Amino acid sequence: MRQARRIELRTRGMVESLFSGEYHSVFKGRGLEFSDVRWLGVGDRRMETAGVEAASVDSPESCWLEALDELDRVLELGLHTQGRMHEFYTRSSGTVRTYIESLDPTWCSSLTSTELMARLEAQINGRASRGLRAAMWIAEIVKFGCLRPDRVTAEKHWRALRDWTHASRGLDW
Repeated sequence: MRQARRIELRTRGMVESLFSGEYHSVFKGRGLEFSDVRWLGVGDRRMETAGVEAASVDSPESCWLEALDELDRVLELGLHTQGRMHEFYTRSSGTVRTYIESLDPTWCSSLTSTELMARLEAQINGRASRGLRAAMWIAEIVKFGCLRPDRVTAEKHWRALRDWTHASRGLDW
């Protein structure tokens, strides 16, 4: 009986050590590339609220500021000038998408961009969303590799995304 117990303990230990680290979480997250991380510096708008008084972390105001900051950061990285159009469009449209999703708790990341744009237009009665819809549509085409705009055109699309985000502060939600 002792020998059987010893064998059981030894084999259990061997099996556990063999499969350690094989756990796959059902909770998938979004990773960061080290190149995407940087220290905040003097003059960064995240450190100053740009005239907005004490916006709470998850308030629409803070989401709006965060979206504008991230869009500015994407342009500053110059991905479009380096020919990295896929990354430029993915980050730009993803930032706007995340901001739009924060405006209504029923809108979630499982919606397609087309569905999200349709819900947004219904919410704001189609106002001020034409340029946004076009820029988001182009971003989808670029991300699927069917279009490679030049850097000037890419910057125009970025400008449409940023202009809409900036103007969205005045819309009624």
